[in-house]
Amino acid sequence: MNHQPVCFQELLALLVRHRRLIFASVLLGVMAAGGFVALRQREWLAQQTLLLRDEVSLQQDKLGRFRDLEQMKVTQETILQLALSAEVLQAVLRQVGPEPGHQGPWPGPKDTERLRQRVELVPPKGAEFGKTEILFLRVRQSSPQRAARVARALALELQRALHQLRRRRMESVVAELRSSATLARQQLQRHLDRLAEMEKRVGGDLAELRLLDQAGGDSSLRQRLNQLENELRQVVQQYRRLQALQELLAQVKADPQRLLATPNSLLESQPALRRLKEGLIDAQIQTARLQGALTPEHPRVKAALDAERQIRNHLHRELDTALAGLEVELKLARSKQQMLRQQIDQLKQRLAEVARLRAPYAALAAQVQHHMELVRQADQKLALAQAALSTDDRSSLITLVGQARAEDYPVGPRALLVLVAGALGGLLLGLGLAVLLAGPQRQDSFSKRATREWLGSPVSYYPQPQDDLSLQQSTV
Repeated sequence: MNHQPVCFQELLALLVRHRRLIFASVLLGVMAAGGFVALRQREWLAQQTLLLRDEVSLQQDKLGRFRDLEQMKVTQETILQLALSAEVLQAVLRQVGPEPGHQGPWPGPKDTERLRQRVELVPPKGAEFGKTEILFLRVRQSSPQRAARVARALALELQRALHQLRRRRMESVVAELRSSATLARQQLQRHLDRLAEMEKRVGGDLAELRLLDQAGGDSSLRQRLNQLENELRQVVQQYRRLQALQELLAQVKADPQRLLATPNSLLESQPALRRLKEGLIDAQIQTARLQGALTPEHPRVKAALDAERQIRNHLHRELDTALAGLEVELKLARSKQQMLRQQIDQLKQRLAEVARLRAPYAALAAQVQHHMELVRQADQKLALAQAALSTDDRSSLITLVGQARAEDYPVGPRALLVLVAGALGGLLLGLGLAVLLAGPQRQDSFSKRATREWLGSPVSYYPQPQDDLSLQQSTV
């Protein structure tokens, strides 16, 4: 079956032929549109402008400004979820009251869901959600006054809900930070107890250990050790000098003439012997001088020899005294050496103990410093959180800009536009029905026109009543 397109002339013919059907269709469309206009529930749109800001933080350079777009987006999504929450919507409905003619409990689940479908949070035109600090809270209601009241109440309730959410969050943060600070103090106290126990065990070397841990280098114990070692070297040298002097005096006692060959440096500690040595030398010189000038029997020579002999006797007695004194000095030197060596050994043991404790003490001190820093940071964060919590009652993250304003006309197309659309729809429906009804006649007309074209007869676009008769005559 071939379908032929409908031309403009055929449409005009159909309009004339089926004018009643088309008029009835247009009337039906207008009536349907009028019924829709009469039965539809008109709604007015009210809008409340909101300005958002971030929480004040001392780490931010710009107070109240969002650090990045991601944080702004998260905040706006949180506000949107709060605005659509059942608690906020029910609180708004309780404040505004039921609509005229409402029956039953207020607000019900259906009322809450109906209001949720009529609430939206949108950015300004040309902006994207999450990239602007200005948002529009829009509400659709049955009257402009009610829409404005609901928008204003929803904005205030959203402000209160966000304030409560922020307060609960800050209270949770404060509780968590307080627990963290308490735990940090407990850990710090444990390390302080361990450090105090170690310092108590160190005792008098605590300052030495602290100095060694902080600055390093030569400590007081090391300096004292060096001083004792120097003193020990001096005592050892003195002891060896006394031993050499003792041996020499023993030889001099056996042969007094050896005293003359003794260097004066060995006799620094024996001034009497040195004086006797000088006197003996002077006496020998005097005797030699007199013997060279006088006879051995001369009284002056004898007197000189007698004086020399007395000096020798006195020197012999002085040698015994000096040897006894040297023995005492040697004992004292030996005891002093022993004492110095004991002190040196004790200092070395203390230094070894300090050196052994240096690494664990440094690690423990570092842990104490680390936990002290953790306590300081925890206290600082806790103070900031408590300050934010104390000022929470006087701050808000949402600022209402102006008053909620309702539009002058309801939402949706106007009544005249709906009626015109209904009339056009009825016209199209009537034309469609006319085309469907004229389909068989149009097919017969097409067959007749095709036969005329084959016989050479003129073809008309519109079938005439006499076409059938003329066709029969031409066939005969």
